[in-house]
Amino acid sequence: MKETMKVIEAIGQLKIQEDRIAKAMQDLDAITANRITAKKVKGLAPDTYANNAKSAYDSVSQLIRRYLAMKEAVNEFNAGTKIVVAGQEMSVASALYLKGYGLEQKKRLLYNLQKQLITAKKKMDAENGDKLDEAAERHAKQNFEGDVKADKLRYLEFIEEYKDRNQFVLIDPINIEDKIKKLSDEIAAFEAGVDTAIQIANATHDITIEY
Repeated sequence: MKETMKVIEAIGQLKIQEDRIAKAMQDLDAITANRITAKKVKGLAPDTYANNAKSAYDSVSQLIRRYLAMKEAVNEFNAGTKIVVAGQEMSVASALYLKGYGLEQKKRLLYNLQKQLITAKKKMDAENGDKLDEAAERHAKQNFEGDVKADKLRYLEFIEEYKDRNQFVLIDPINIEDKIKKLSDEIAAFEAGVDTAIQIANATHDITIEY
């Protein structure tokens, strides 16, 4: 048997086919045990029971063949059909993988970078705040041996020089905020465009199945 349909139709049919297969398997009565002298099998003539079993088995088998043929055709379509998502060409299969699993790696990297940036800024702010001011004052007083009034200007210069030498700064070799923005934009662009690109491909391409 041969059928041609849109990919989007086949995808919808796969779920329906699964339900049909499950029901057909539930209804399948392929074998039983019966008294050898009985005239009936489950209330039916032996030939009728046998024919029903064969027909039910053939029906399940055909449903499975159709399901597998559609599944294979959809998989081949996904692997062989190119789409463009956020300016990047990829197969439908790759887009589906990225959407379901692969994009999570970029999200984890983004979260890691954001967390590190926040941690580093908090440390810098904590070290450069009151803690640094107090240390500068303490060292200045020790250096001037309590005679602050003797040279107030020099005393203040010492404090500023101390703070300049001991302040904390961000050591940022990868330009982390740019990396965060780039990753955020990539993720947002992909998520905004992937569903539409896949749906258009599925709605505009045919597949042919044989079973």
